Amino acid sequence: MKRRNILMLPGPNEPYPEIMSELRRMVLPHYDEDWEEVYIKTCEELKRIFMTSDGRVIIWPCSGASAAELVAANIIGEGDKIINLRNGFFGDVLENKVRTYGGKVVSVEAEFGRSIDPEDVRRAVKENRDAKAMFVVHNETSSGIANPIREVGEIAEENGMLLVVDAVSSFGGMELRMDKWNIDACIGYASKCLGSIGALSPIAFSEDCWKLAERERRKVKPYFLSLEAWESMRWGGPHPLTMPTLNVLALRMAVHLALREGLEDRFKRHRIAGKAFREGVRAMGLSVLPSEEDAGDSVTAVLVPQGTENQIRRLLKERFNIMVGGSLGKYGKGRLLRVGHMGLTASPEYVLPTLYALEQTVREVCKMETRNESVQAALEVFKTKPEEWVNALLARYSQKYLPEF
Repeated sequence: MKRRNILMLPGPNEPYPEIMSELRRMVLPHYDEDWEEVYIKTCEELKRIFMTSDGRVIIWPCSGASAAELVAANIIGEGDKIINLRNGFFGDVLENKVRTYGGKVVSVEAEFGRSIDPEDVRRAVKENRDAKAMFVVHNETSSGIANPIREVGEIAEENGMLLVVDAVSSFGGMELRMDKWNIDACIGYASKCLGSIGALSPIAFSEDCWKLAERERRKVKPYFLSLEAWESMRWGGPHPLTMPTLNVLALRMAVHLALREGLEDRFKRHRIAGKAFREGVRAMGLSVLPSEEDAGDSVTAVLVPQGTENQIRRLLKERFNIMVGGSLGKYGKGRLLRVGHMGLTASPEYVLPTLYALEQTVREVCKMETRNESVQAALEVFKTKPEEWVNALLARYSQKYLPEF
């Protein structure tokens, strides 16, 4: 029998047990009135996590990258000028989507491991007043940095540009206010901070963005990528394609868990877990890629000696049953670990054992003289405000916590 691995990955993340229980249900058809009610209610509840009152939410049954393609396909026409904010692997992915649909890209770049500077964005906008939209990753999963979405949203609003945000690794774990921050299209994901299972990408559109797509209705290939299909082509339900119904029920459970905990409390829990993990990393003698002011709350990128990345990951899995991520593409190749602390794992019960295992592994692989201080350093952070994570653990066992379907 295979051993069970603990997923401290930047995605997929360790799922909540309550969510996994949803997968034991009978298979549900993706049509009829009962299913339509479940789907519509789930979309309405997702709006609370996107923090939008007027936005429209669809659940795209595929990866975050394909969700970005859906957005690009519906708002970008041949020759449209698009400002893309790029400082890592997923910023490159967004740029690729823009080019695929004929967009003329203006890149605003920052060094890998550094956040985008809003002043650089202002300069780019000043020189490209005719740009139609800006694309940006909120939490750049390849480096563990958070980009300043609020400031970018203000710049986009001031200049009448649409703002598209990839929030795949921050949705449900980091502060993100779609309406207040002037976001027009926002892409979330199920199996990262929400702690559900993969292949579901909730997408929220502002009314302005949806209407623009309607006004500029173009033939999108494949047709299922078109928002027109989501309006006119229905298979007995409010979506134009077969839905993985059990995955959606699992997502709905994840949304209930997040809302029951309270979004502000959830953001605090992720914030303190991220800080605790970074302090633990530094205490064992390693460095974190981003500065503390640039660091995101759901993923930490850890710098290790060149050429040790794969060996450390392998030993963590073999000896401790802990899986962590490595570098992506050219970014930090051979010297970067990416550790997720999101959803269920943004708590001491996962952060502390991972730090302990990492320190033992680094000591052996890198021949470093560590002093077993990583766990203590992280504990000091958790001890400063215990209510920010203890209440979340206790709330999960409340009978009122679980929804009825």
